[in-house]
Amino acid sequence: GRDTDVDIHIPLPGIDHSGGIVLDHCTDPGFLMAFLWLVQLLSLVFLFTEPERINCVAGTNSKIERNDDSIWTTLYALPSNLLGLLNIILSNHAFVVTLFLFSFIELIGEVLISSCSMIVLRYFDWHGSRAGFILASLGGLVLPAHFIVEHASRRFPERVILRASILFVFCSVVAICNLEGLILDLAAAILNSEDTEHDMELKKLELTVNNSMKHDEFPYDWGAGVFVYLTSLSAIFIGTIVMEGVNTSLMSKSAPKELDGFVNMGLLATLVGSIGRVVGDSMITVSVFVGRSPSR
Repeated sequence: GRDTDVDIHIPLPGIDHSGGIVLDHCTDPGFLMAFLWLVQLLSLVFLFTEPERINCVAGTNSKIERNDDSIWTTLYALPSNLLGLLNIILSNHAFVVTLFLFSFIELIGEVLISSCSMIVLRYFDWHGSRAGFILASLGGLVLPAHFIVEHASRRFPERVILRASILFVFCSVVAICNLEGLILDLAAAILNSEDTEHDMELKKLELTVNNSMKHDEFPYDWGAGVFVYLTSLSAIFIGTIVMEGVNTSLMSKSAPKELDGFVNMGLLATLVGSIGRVVGDSMITVSVFVGRSPSR
């Protein structure tokens, strides 16, 4: 339920006493992030200066020419520009693969972070504060992961590291699955399709499945669920960090030169990553509806 301990309450005019700004251990992280973003915005506005571009026209440092076309002209040319951009991207198969992998990496990260609080609450009865501590601890794995990438890139080609990291993430994803729950779920599906009244073996199986369930949920990997989940979660996080570093390097090397006249690479990577995060959040939403029992 909602936390009723209020540390600081700032009433606002026109709002009743229960409203206003509430500062406590639940809302403090949000206000802290908002303050940091505000500091970054003010620093960008007042302290940032446009650097000299190294790819300007032959030895000139003149300002970039402005395009005085109206917004309607730009919108009218947008479909043809998008079609040209799509043709350039699809003509380079290596670049398409790196974009797909980048989107896949963002999808994995979004699913891991967004589902952590739900999984630990459902299987381990842990609340959001403990889930937040787990996610914060994962941040300490970023530097070791980059250290691994830096040392491995000196000895192995980037494509070899990329293939190894993909295989490592795949094995970690298989390991994090609730294998005991999958087996019991399969057994429950068999029981639902068979008549258990006259078959003693099926009746024993039904009794085993019913005894295994706790709070309408199957157990997690025969009592080792906490160790399996935390270990696999850390392994997937490290694998995605390694994969992202190598994939970004390959993306910059395989990017077509024709893209310079259409779109900025940073913008393209941001769009592709956003698509991956949207797909990941959509998968979590769909899984919640699929996993609900009829009684709920």
